[in-house]
Amino acid sequence: MRFRPRCSGRSGRRAARPSRSVRATQPDDYRALADALPRLPARVLSLWAADPDGADRAFSSAYCLAQMVQESDPAPGLRLVFAATGSARLGDETRSQPGTAALLGLVRVAPREIAGLSAALVDIGAQDAAMAAPLLAE
Repeated sequence: MRFRPRCSGRSGRRAARPSRSVRATQPDDYRALADALPRLPARVLSLWAADPDGADRAFSSAYCLAQMVQESDPAPGLRLVFAATGSARLGDETRSQPGTAALLGLVRVAPREIAGLSAALVDIGAQDAAMAAPLLAE
């Protein structure tokens, strides 16, 4: 996955910094990313678990991200949101990716381990995941 800062300050313009590659299950990549940032953003959206082909990486990528946040001593108010497909059963649907349900444990535990952190797991449907495909391709 490529990481690009979306904006630089209040202007809303794209940051001039180059993009960085982060491999889902490589803690060193997350540490390098944290070192490259002047500070952690107030909101972080993780889409690794939204990729139906990447469900096997969902928990390890979330764990690496939470570990990076903890090691970075974040400012209070940091919010982590993990988007996943098929982690919950909605209506009469079946869980298509039950392995991503393990993210719920991380979402519950991480705020207890990291002061000032809040976390959420958002299960998006297959149609929403299709709309996220361009982001996942980056």
